[in-house]
Amino acid sequence: MPSLSVLITYHNEEGLLTRCLESFDHQPIDEIIIFDDASTKRPEPYIRKLSIPTRVVRSRENVGPAHGRNRLLREASSEYVHFHDSDDWVTPQWGERVQEVIQTGADAVFTEVSSFRNGQPVVELVQELRFMDTRDPVPYAITHFLLVPSGTYRKTVVERMGGYSDHWQSEDYYFHVKLLSTRPRVAVILEPLVGIDLRTTSRSTQTVEVWSCTLDVLRQLSEELEPRHQSALAEMAHHAGTVLFAAHSSDKAREAFSFSQALGGAKLVTRNWLYRGIAKVSPMMAERVGAFYRVCLPPALRERVKGK
Repeated sequence: MPSLSVLITYHNEEGLLTRCLESFDHQPIDEIIIFDDASTKRPEPYIRKLSIPTRVVRSRENVGPAHGRNRLLREASSEYVHFHDSDDWVTPQWGERVQEVIQTGADAVFTEVSSFRNGQPVVELVQELRFMDTRDPVPYAITHFLLVPSGTYRKTVVERMGGYSDHWQSEDYYFHVKLLSTRPRVAVILEPLVGIDLRTTSRSTQTVEVWSCTLDVLRQLSEELEPRHQSALAEMAHHAGTVLFAAHSSDKAREAFSFSQALGGAKLVTRNWLYRGIAKVSPMMAERVGAFYRVCLPPALRERVKGK
């Protein structure tokens, strides 16, 4: 059985770390390493006795999750690594199912994720991994956000691609696109084996910052990836514009739409004919019309327009 290290980043999550660690206990893994990112509330009081060797490495300065994961990668001694956030957890079947797949020789394994808010389920299959083509997973990684606790990787594959880069708010997005662009052998598990909490204090709730950073990463990826991926980049850039427009960041939305058009434009196959037609001329106008349309047209009439 391949050796497997679980690598957890921690910053003042307190008792959530206990829940996280207990979910990994008695699973087929070889070590757990926790990166304490200069917490004011040290992790040690929340680490109960486990059946798996567990240790903490601490930073004197708050350096962020990307630096923390790279430090954990250097510390890991196993053939495979699994990065995890201390406020998330796994199901009792996680380790067995992941081990079954990595024993087939996969370099990267992704499991489905379920989300919760205040202990109540929100979305059962967050990532929609059924749409990932494992033979060419890069377009999926560009147009979706693969979540940190979803993945388990062969350590040498992560080392060869350079680990995490410091893209604030988009380090995970960039990491997954770049990793998959190195053509590893990819497998997916469609069962939701990971649980994540949707918390109001999460960095991901800062919509304008998240999507502005995503736009910066898309620009960088357009220079680094093969030209055949420009279509997926254009789709994601347009989606970034849509989100930024809804968040009342018109200047950033305009930047995103312009970048999408520079890449050839988004096909917008999921949007209705009216939006597509207007967006060919002006994506910003399409968004304004769409906002009016959603507010003023009755649902029944909207369905008729959509069906044309």
